[in-house]
Amino acid sequence: MPSSLGSGISSGPREPSKKARAKASDVLMISLLPWSVFSLIVCLLTYSDPEIQVLVWGLVAVCAFLSILFIILGKARAHHLRLAMGFLALGAVFVSVPTGMMIESEFMAEYWRLDSGASYKNLRANEPGAAHHDATMLHFVPGTAVVLDKSLGYMKAGNTFCVAPVASGGAAQSPHFWAVGQNCCDPRGAFSCGDAEDRSALTAIAVTANKEHYYNAVRMAESAYGLGPLTGPPMLLHWTKDASGYKNDLWWNSTILVLCASLVHLLASGFAGAIVARALKDRVPVR
Repeated sequence: MPSSLGSGISSGPREPSKKARAKASDVLMISLLPWSVFSLIVCLLTYSDPEIQVLVWGLVAVCAFLSILFIILGKARAHHLRLAMGFLALGAVFVSVPTGMMIESEFMAEYWRLDSGASYKNLRANEPGAAHHDATMLHFVPGTAVVLDKSLGYMKAGNTFCVAPVASGGAAQSPHFWAVGQNCCDPRGAFSCGDAEDRSALTAIAVTANKEHYYNAVRMAESAYGLGPLTGPPMLLHWTKDASGYKNDLWWNSTILVLCASLVHLLASGFAGAIVARALKDRVPVR
């Protein structure tokens, strides 16, 4: 009788400890697996080189397949914890894909475009723009500036497409390079796109979006100011004080968003893990 009583007393305190450890480990597993899946996919979609996109989407498919496999095995073996992990991991896949694609399209697509293009230095604005059609970043000689008093704004679909010629050491008669931007000028003059008003700015980023609208604006400006028409298309530029800094900012902005998204998902996963572990506490046998 004493021994059994002693045995009961000694074994009593261990049972809550096991349950506590089981619950803590369940929360950890349920939280970290979906968060790991989310962070992995977001990083892959954001930072992967465009040339390996097939491999990236293959890895996303593998993550989705493993999540579904967890669900199937959990359902077949009545393993509620594994079932919950599978559903949360699959949810992480569906949330991470649009998150990663959004960050990539907003920042890293432009970063990779600049990184893969040519860079030219010591350019003069009277050089043929067609000779630098492969450029993404350009650095002009001192004395080059945007001619603000020959700018023009072309209204289309509720937006103003602004253009202004770039000249080196004087007035531009047949400008090959044009600084451009949206909703940053008046119909005539008051051009404030990028760093055009900063006379120390000598670098530019090649612009590829909305080309046709900008080409129409350039033709209107040539007619309005009596500028000589070009035989080929003009070079459209985003005028900036630091083209390299602009490129680096794209990387850091995407990194900040990735870290914020990962942190938010970790907090959400921890909260979901605590709720699921509490709900399954009485169903999962403690061994």
